[in-house]
Amino acid sequence: MRLLPLFVCAFLASCLSVRAADQTIDLGGGHAAILTVPDGWKTEKPDLPAEVNQSGHLIRLVPKNGANTEVIISLSIDDDKSRADPEGLRSARRDKVEPKLPGSVETKADVQDFKTPHGSGCMTTITDAKLVGQPPKPGDYKVATIILLRLADQVVANAMLFFDDPKIPEHDAMLAALRSLAVKEKGVSI
Repeated sequence: MRLLPLFVCAFLASCLSVRAADQTIDLGGGHAAILTVPDGWKTEKPDLPAEVNQSGHLIRLVPKNGANTEVIISLSIDDDKSRADPEGLRSARRDKVEPKLPGSVETKADVQDFKTPHGSGCMTTITDAKLVGQPPKPGDYKVATIILLRLADQVVANAMLFFDDPKIPEHDAMLAALRSLAVKEKGVSI
């Protein structure tokens, strides 16, 4: 019987350690996005090439342990009515991913639903065929999962998760961070 209280305490401690800090991102127009940064992760400003379209608010999440993985999130206001429904989102994701398929393990864009407590969208994963079976190289990722997530008030999150193996614990932390994304009006708690 003594094991049960110990198990419960250990479980609660592990749950609490997953949640580190909420980061508020001002989106303008009286709205803000809230992102829970997992324990052991930090946010940075993405270091992207000048030719990359940097519309929206960019956030980069990286693990503090130096694991070869990262998340880049772009948050923007999107009033395009064609992406307001699930099929419109899937079509937009498919259109973005299809040109990237040559050279990947995947032969077609397998677009799957991605639901969160605060929004819904879709995701697809691409694996770089020439990196399969190679040892990991820092900053050179074998796998990318691309997520398009529509939140409240026309806020859209485009996220790219980069990693070498979906079985790493950081993969679950990346998905948890994205599932935490929420939009609120300033001064209103979620």
